Order: sequence, then C-alpha cells, then structure tokens
Amino acid sequence: MKIRLFINFKNKKRGSTLIFAIFLLLVFSFIGFSLVSMLSGQNISSSEELHSIKAFFLAESGLEIAMVRKQGGVYKIDNSTIDVEYNVMEDNNSYLPSKLVTIKSIGNSLEMKRKIEAKFRVFE
Repeated sequence: MKIRLFINFKNKKRGSTLIFAIFLLLVFSFIGFSLVSMLSGQNISSSEELHSIKAFFLAESGLEIAMVRKQGGVYKIDNSTIDVEYNVMEDNNSYLPSKLVTIKSIGNSLEMKRKIEAKFRVFE
C-alpha cells in the first residue's frame, strides 16, 4: 500500500512539472515577442528620423544653391529632390534702392518633406 502511494505521488509530480514547463515556455515566448516588436518599432522610428534629417539638410542646401545661383528650380540627388522657389520684388519702402528676395526650399527624402523659407533685403 505504501508503495502504491509513493508511485501515485511521483506521477502527479511529473504532470505538474510538465504544466510548469509549458507555462514557462509561454511566458518566455511572450517576453521574446514583446522585445522583437519593440525593437522593430524602434528601427522604423529611427529610419523615419534619418529621412526627416536628410530632408531638412536638402532644404537647407536648396536655400544655399538659390542664394548662389539667384534662381529657383528642381534638383535631384539620388532618390531625393529639392524644390526651390526664388522670388525678387522691388522694395519701395526703403530709403536706399533695394530688392526683397524670398526663397522657399523644400527637401524631399522618401515621404519626408521639410521646408525652409528665407526673406532678406539686397541693397544695390
């Protein structure tokens, strides 16, 4: 009789160990899945930030190009574009003869767009 009780106790322990092992497997699987999803979301976020910064520097470059060439236009660099508007107006409000220059530059990198606008007066 005592032997039978010992065997039954041993079999019950094996079953509980299996349930505990499955529970641990589920917990670690959930933790692993959570980490993978967080890291992939972080990767997408850093990629978007990179293209946003690239678009800003493209817009800034377009502003500098327009100041040197004194004209607007569309410029393509690899898969990115720079769209520049260059406008000159006579400024009659100043005592000295001058022109009011407005430059709008938009940098595009993939789906990110950044715009820079500059206004300044040029004295002749």
